[in-house]
Amino acid sequence: HDQVEAMTLGDRIAVMRDGIVQQLGSPDDIYSRPATRFVAEFIGSPAMNMVGSQRAANGLSAKGVELALNDEQRRALQVANAAEVTYGLRPESLAFAGDGLPGTVSMLEPTGPETYALVDTPVGMLTARVPGKVHQHVGDTVFLRWSASDAHLFDTQSERRVA
Repeated sequence: HDQVEAMTLGDRIAVMRDGIVQQLGSPDDIYSRPATRFVAEFIGSPAMNMVGSQRAANGLSAKGVELALNDEQRRALQVANAAEVTYGLRPESLAFAGDGLPGTVSMLEPTGPETYALVDTPVGMLTARVPGKVHQHVGDTVFLRWSASDAHLFDTQSERRVA
C-alpha cells in the first residue's frame, strides 16, 4: 500500500485493484505508461490530472478547449475509436507560461524546492508542480502549458490506455 516504497525499492511491481492485477512492470513503465486510468491515478503524488474530453476535428476537445496531441496520439485515437477520452497530465508536466490555458490560482503549497499550485481552468481544476518559489498569489490569473508528448490518453468507458 506504500506506492513510494514500491517505486523506490522494487525492480518490478504489480498494481492491483480489487484483487486483480492492473499492471505489472518496472516502476518507470508503470509511472510513464500506466495501463489504466486507475494505475495512472494510483501511482504518483499528487495524482495525475484527469480531464474528460470528446473527439473533435483536430483531435480532442474539453469544454471547447482544444487539447494538444502529437501524431502518435492522433494515430492511436483513430485505432481506438473511442468517442470519449480522458486526457491525463502529471502535475510536473504543467508549467506556468506567458500564454496557454488560462486559469485562476486557487491554492499554493510551497514545499521548498517546488510549489504545488491548484489552478481553476476552463477544463477543471488542475494541479501543477512547478520548480522553486513562485511569484503568483491566490487569485492571480496564470497560463499553463505542457508538451503533448506528456499527455496520457484513456478510453473513458473502458479506462484502458489509448496512448
